Amino acid sequence: MYKLLLLLLLLFGCLPEESWDPCNSKDPDSTCYMPPPEASVRSFNPHSVIISDSVMNVNENVESVELLRIKDGVPLDSSFSVPILNNTYSFIDSVDIGSSYKYKLIFNGFYNDESDTDTTMELAHNYRGVDNININIISEAEVDVVWNYNYFDYFEDTSKDSIKFELTKYQLANINDRDTSYISLSFPINSTHEYKYTDTTVRQDDQLQYSIYMVDDNLVSDMQTSEIDTINFPQCAINHYIPLNSHTIYLKWECEDVIDKLARIRLSNQFNGEIFSIENADSSGYYKDDLNDYIELVSDQVDNIDDLANIPVVYALTWWGEGGDSLSSVQTLNTFPVHHMEYVPSLNSFNFGDFEEHQNDITVNSTRAFYIDKYEVNSYLAANPENNPYEKWDANPITNGATYEDAIEFCEERTDEYQALFPDYTLNFQLPNELDWEIAASAQYSDLIFDENEQDFNAVFTGKYMYPESVGNGQINCLYANIQSCFNETTEIGFFSSLNNQMNSTSYSNIYDCSGNVKEWVSKYFDHSDDREILRGGDYNSNPNDVKSTSFIYEFPNIQHNSIGFRTIIDANEFLESIDR
Repeated sequence: MYKLLLLLLLLFGCLPEESWDPCNSKDPDSTCYMPPPEASVRSFNPHSVIISDSVMNVNENVESVELLRIKDGVPLDSSFSVPILNNTYSFIDSVDIGSSYKYKLIFNGFYNDESDTDTTMELAHNYRGVDNININIISEAEVDVVWNYNYFDYFEDTSKDSIKFELTKYQLANINDRDTSYISLSFPINSTHEYKYTDTTVRQDDQLQYSIYMVDDNLVSDMQTSEIDTINFPQCAINHYIPLNSHTIYLKWECEDVIDKLARIRLSNQFNGEIFSIENADSSGYYKDDLNDYIELVSDQVDNIDDLANIPVVYALTWWGEGGDSLSSVQTLNTFPVHHMEYVPSLNSFNFGDFEEHQNDITVNSTRAFYIDKYEVNSYLAANPENNPYEKWDANPITNGATYEDAIEFCEERTDEYQALFPDYTLNFQLPNELDWEIAASAQYSDLIFDENEQDFNAVFTGKYMYPESVGNGQINCLYANIQSCFNETTEIGFFSSLNNQMNSTSYSNIYDCSGNVKEWVSKYFDHSDDREILRGGDYNSNPNDVKSTSFIYEFPNIQHNSIGFRTIIDANEFLESIDR
């Protein structure tokens, strides 16, 4: 028995021990396999990051995830574990996230062996700065600094309701006076993601740099910077003008570097002081200065009232910016050198002829500008073409009338006299053509505007009158014109004014006696089948239908009668070009 027992012990004692096969968590084929962590690191708020599994690959074998912080390759003392819930995990870390370090993540399983799975990840937190910083100049004394920032594009913490910004203003213009200002701002988070700071401490000639960053306790974001060119004070000047007659100047002023409006602009001259002032003014505008509105003041300052023609008017233009500063410019402009002539602008179009009866109705595009005599030529002027009084002549049209040749000769003589008086100007007197005359007698048009392309003043044709403007298209009578059964002879030029207890019966262009008194010679503009010359406007013997602004007859050029006269014109473009020279 003893020997048997000994033999059994020897036999079984020599057998190899049964091997133990543990569950390998790193073997994908193992039932206890734990995949390596594949977490993402995202910014939660400026002070923290949120870490969670990115692929939802956590299986039932994972019990928890352990976080280990590593800085410069050295594990830190701080670490913690996060339990697994529903096969995923998420945790927020706010310890020293501003420092550059890594996370080592370790999956801990139900199997307590050395084969737990780990991975190492870089810190991904980034305190992003603002987007799209822009500087908008409101005036020379004010700018808006505008930027965009969508907090929730960068952070997942939805409990945040306000943002703090630090704005730095830096002066670039003056190296010896580079003021730096620091402005702390706080704004509620808004849905537009746009924020604005209005700087009202801007100065003329400033060159500025604005920098913006966000702050959250002791943390600061990236900085964004934007610069602005020199803030210029507006510069204004009278850049275009036209003398409308011997006492009226129509001028255009324009300002540069005006952001929105001028605080104020004022126009003065040496005769009347301030003549125009407006607050909250546009960067450009027009003004018509008529010396006749204050002629007594002017008369006190000139030796001879007749000298008002071509008189220099010294204008002072003063303007104020939004910041309250002001500047001035001074310019001298001259009135027209011939009394009793009126400016008629070029028109965009004109309907020539009697459109009521559709006789000779022609549409003409782009007419010329000209100056035309306000009155018919009288006997004294006919004999003295250089005569140029301020007061209207107390005289009738040429006593015995004038032939067409007489009218042409007078134009030549008058041209010679004025060219001698004003050698720097082009003052070429001529008869109006039929188009010029009808425009002056009948056209209604808009206020003058300046065409930037043509670099000229013009107007828009809006209608026409068949008789003087005050009559309109109604029936004319002896209150408006010297026609049949009124006086049976010529009347003094300009008689039909309120001074003679008559209607002030001028055309829209302020021209007298276009209806009645004497017929007026004009040159041809259109082709005519009749070789004779043309007379316009009717005379003191004509019936109402023959004194329309469209009325005309043919007559031989050598015909002379006291019912026939004329007036002269000057081409405006030729004259204005000589002014520019």
